[in-house]
Amino acid sequence: MSVVCLPLCVAAFVFCGRRATHNSVDWEEITLQLTVADTVHEMNFNRPRLDYDTPEEAIYHMRHSDHWEEYSAGILPRMTEDALDYAVRLLNNPHDGFIVVDKSRMLVILFDRYGRETVAYPMACGMNYGSKHKKNDRRTPEGFFSVKSIQNSTDWHYVDENGNRSAQPGDFGPRFIRLDVPGITSIGIHGTKSPGSLGGRRSHGCIRIKNENILALAEAVCVGMPVIVSPSPRDMAVNREEGHTIPAVSTFSAGRSEVSLTAGIYSSSPASEDSEAESMKPVDVERQIAFEAPPI
Repeated sequence: MSVVCLPLCVAAFVFCGRRATHNSVDWEEITLQLTVADTVHEMNFNRPRLDYDTPEEAIYHMRHSDHWEEYSAGILPRMTEDALDYAVRLLNNPHDGFIVVDKSRMLVILFDRYGRETVAYPMACGMNYGSKHKKNDRRTPEGFFSVKSIQNSTDWHYVDENGNRSAQPGDFGPRFIRLDVPGITSIGIHGTKSPGSLGGRRSHGCIRIKNENILALAEAVCVGMPVIVSPSPRDMAVNREEGHTIPAVSTFSAGRSEVSLTAGIYSSSPASEDSEAESMKPVDVERQIAFEAPPI
């Protein structure tokens, strides 16, 4: 019997803990996981769904919960104004956290369930502005999504629109966190063999971060975890021109006028949002153009 045969609730629990990496099974640990997972399942799926029609109602819930101190230190109170639907979904989130891909700040940010920043990684995303609507438009889709799968991409090759395959593997780094995007199967967060591209609009649509960062992120997320891709002002302008409205969310916690990122790469101010990534200077100034496209 392998770990994959265990109930789904156990898989969700192991999400943010250790994954089975060997053929041997620690049955004492599995028994403990089953016990805790049953509790998590009961807590998350037998409780009534929270639903609010106004930001004030959502704020009232947070303020009168047992975790207002945690909520007030995070981004969820502000999100009720930016994107109430997103905030309500996150208040119902059964996972230990969520991800925001911030196209203004060019960062992939992991938050805990209360919206407090855990870690932030410099990224590169689709070279064209606006949300993705068709194949080969070289855009990164925007909206509220989730993690569909976490795959070992060490040996993957890039294949271009004409079917040409890169000579050497490694274009996607060691892990590929595939996103569940309606109508699109090939978008994910992954590593890169060209870290100098980070901080820019350089990909065909995927989100790339450093290889050591994708390894760490892959250990911290699980299937089903929410992922928000938030557009920059320029993305939003393109979306409006095309007749689409996709909300942006602020990734600055309440009361923070300046943010020093956990990753230790960037320091930025919310007042400079319009300048987007151009105002943020990567420490790694090496510039390489990497092959980048979703795997077939």
